[in-house]
Amino acid sequence: MNEVVDVDLAIVGGGAAGLSMLAHLGESRWRGTVALVDDGARPEAGRQWAWWSQGELLIDAHAATSASRARVAGDGWVRTLDLAPYSYKAITGGALLDAARLHGSSLPRLVWIEGSAEQVSVLEGDGRERPVGELRVTRPDGSVTLVRAGAVLDSAGVGVGASRRDPRDGPHLDFLGWHVRADRDVFDPDVATVMDFRTDQGDGLAFMYVLPTSTRTALVERTVFVIGRRAADLIDHAEALTLYAERILGIAEQEAVVVEQGAIPLLPPQPAGIGVTPLGAAAGMVKLSTGYAFARIQRHSAAVAQSFASEQRAVPRLTGWRQRLRHRWYGLLDRALLGVIEADPAAARRILEALWRRNDGPAILRFLDEQASLLQQVRLFVTLPFWLFIAAPVVRLRRRRRG
Repeated sequence: MNEVVDVDLAIVGGGAAGLSMLAHLGESRWRGTVALVDDGARPEAGRQWAWWSQGELLIDAHAATSASRARVAGDGWVRTLDLAPYSYKAITGGALLDAARLHGSSLPRLVWIEGSAEQVSVLEGDGRERPVGELRVTRPDGSVTLVRAGAVLDSAGVGVGASRRDPRDGPHLDFLGWHVRADRDVFDPDVATVMDFRTDQGDGLAFMYVLPTSTRTALVERTVFVIGRRAADLIDHAEALTLYAERILGIAEQEAVVVEQGAIPLLPPQPAGIGVTPLGAAAGMVKLSTGYAFARIQRHSAAVAQSFASEQRAVPRLTGWRQRLRHRWYGLLDRALLGVIEADPAAARRILEALWRRNDGPAILRFLDEQASLLQQVRLFVTLPFWLFIAAPVVRLRRRRRG
């Protein structure tokens, strides 16, 4: 006989979105019962997420590192930007798990369930005032647990009809990160390198990322914007990382351990299927032009938690024509940049280099946070080679004709 767990809310996935949701539910003082389901396929150990903020986010207090400056670079130039009033932060998977447990401890009941969530069925005729979703979970020993909840928040795509496509089948960021240890002081912990284009561009638009954890240790990561799976399979990040460590960082011999590897989908929100509310990437929290999602996940989690705490139990939606217009406008800009990346990666690199070279740090981060006013956007746009956006469709058309 299958085990049955009855709760008010089920969270599927114990990654950034699921754990952040749990932390915000606990902080909201919502008095419901929660089950968090995770298959353990991606252990928290070794995982890390980065974001920038002005200290207003719940998770800011749990950051493992915080930098007040950002470095950007390209062939023949390097620039270091002051970020105040922002700071660039990072948190490890273990620290995020601890934060979720800490804040989630205020919930009346919290059940952690290890297993693979397969699908959600919507139960009918049970006599309850609220609809009930039944989540089927296969445990590591092969047994089945049925989680019945009044609401299911999902970051793994388990709803009936939900899409579980491989993120590498569409546009995505393909990355490999090493934890590097040097034999001398090399890094400045107060400076995070967010985009360094001094790496092989043969795979597509590529950049290096360096997040120091001490003067001798850092996460060094290479990221490539990729349009399809075939291109991703040919990428050799390891060789590029080695060359960067030697030629740019000046570390002839270093200890390097792989700590991060994967793909971040650059797709609009996907249908989550019947009976679930999407979280994380499925809810559109990944910004298509940069791949950053963590701060957006925090804000979305806070809004969802507040909705439950106020007994609305509904997904927060954009309200007001200004907010909807802003959302559509920034989405249009993101898709335009992706179009340039697909048609002409070198042109996309010129656009991003101009953005980072000709503007101050706060203005850039405010724009990437989609909080810039119209005047602030205009001031930023005039610094960019905007004609490259117009030329991209022509380049794409010529390429198709040659193909």
